Amino acid sequence: MDSVVNLRKSASYRLDQPYRNCILQVIFMMAGVLAFQQAQAQCFPDRHSTSWMDGWISCEEFPSPNPLRENGHWILYDLKEVYALFNTHVWNSNDPSHLERGFREVAIDYSRDGQEWTELGLFDWPQANGSSYYEGFEGPDFTGVTARYVLMTGLSNYGGECFGLSEVRFAAEVQEESVLTATDDMNDPSCAQMHAFPNPFEEETKVVVQSTCVSTGTYRVVDMLGRVMEDGTLSGHSGFNEIVLSGRDWPSGTYVVHLQVGRSQLQQQLLKAE
Repeated sequence: MDSVVNLRKSASYRLDQPYRNCILQVIFMMAGVLAFQQAQAQCFPDRHSTSWMDGWISCEEFPSPNPLRENGHWILYDLKEVYALFNTHVWNSNDPSHLERGFREVAIDYSRDGQEWTELGLFDWPQANGSSYYEGFEGPDFTGVTARYVLMTGLSNYGGECFGLSEVRFAAEVQEESVLTATDDMNDPSCAQMHAFPNPFEEETKVVVQSTCVSTGTYRVVDMLGRVMEDGTLSGHSGFNEIVLSGRDWPSGTYVVHLQVGRSQLQQQLLKAE
């Protein structure tokens, strides 16, 4: 008999969540932007914090994993294996000073292999209220379709240039007999690793990327407001690549390096010292 699991997915620059003294969680890296798979028990499991750091933000359009979507603001959930998906629960962007970033019209696609995509539909999502008692809303029902990848694309928001989303919970059933075999580097979600040193840094830091993908990579460095400080490309050869970042003119604070190589999408937090 197939077991039933509850997958709670969020995208965040932090590894903690509200009420963390009441949380038991298991965290995994996912493709797309940074996200986490959690098996957890919370004191108030449906409440979400008002911190923008407990969520995901996109201030620049990027090419979609689904070619039919072209460039846009999107988040890709890699569930690591094929599940039968059912109902969802969604928490929109809940930062009280930037509620306009929340997804409004949303396109949802799903895929078993990351290559062939099926549209679940277009949906209108309500705006969050900015309260620490915010408990989200019932999201789309996948009605048992089987998928490993879920792509959510923000077609519109409630105003402003940036798009934000706090968290998504999936009800899913394990498909024990499903097996996915990678046919090329583009199907490997773990073909790259990234490290930065020195970190914290004062004027310059190096980001070293070790990749087994034979695929061109891209990177960008953003500040905590989503502004791009630097971006570029990596060679399409496997092995080591070194990115030298000159942050001499950057204000002191926290920055995030976003790296995409093949289907590997990684993040590295940097701290610019005073």
